[in-house]
Amino acid sequence: PGELTPADIDGRVVHTAVEPTGEFECSSDRFNRIHRAFAWTQRSNMHGGVCSDCPHAERLPYTGDGQAASEAAIHHFDMAAVYTKWLTDMHDAQNRRDGYVPHTAPFQGAGGGAGWGSAYAIIPWRCYESYGDTQILREHYAGMKKWVAYLAAVQAKLEVAQAADVGPGRTDLGGQGECLAEMRRRAAALQLRVVGAPD
Repeated sequence: PGELTPADIDGRVVHTAVEPTGEFECSSDRFNRIHRAFAWTQRSNMHGGVCSDCPHAERLPYTGDGQAASEAAIHHFDMAAVYTKWLTDMHDAQNRRDGYVPHTAPFQGAGGGAGWGSAYAIIPWRCYESYGDTQILREHYAGMKKWVAYLAAVQAKLEVAQAADVGPGRTDLGGQGECLAEMRRRAAALQLRVVGAPD
């Protein structure tokens, strides 16, 4: 009843409960605004313990987007509980037969590449480095190892396809191969570091 006015509207900020742990401020107003935008963006993409790619369009829990932002997120927020939960989602979504980690976790389809599934190797190590969490390494080491084996198998198939020069439309295989090889190298290096991590 009556006309709706701005005074009748109550705006609420809703996001996963993460406490700020870091701050940034400098003499550049532009950099300060960029930092504030990052903090708002990060919070806007965390709901229900899931890190999404954007709050306005797909709203999918892309593992690649999450791992790309994980270092900055850890420097600014206490992400320990969020990443513990999200890594469990990745574990649950991982293919038990071949070790493939989907591009979204919880799995909701969508596309990506080697950098997406590699979140399952990168984020546990970042949690260990930042929080000293050895439990997260123990829980996910087997899954990390399966992911590295999956990357090795895919890389071998890709190299065979390149060598055979399979048909038209395959000119991008070189770039894919380089990305896959780099993510495999990084994931394997992290896996080896986990083995040497203190208990």
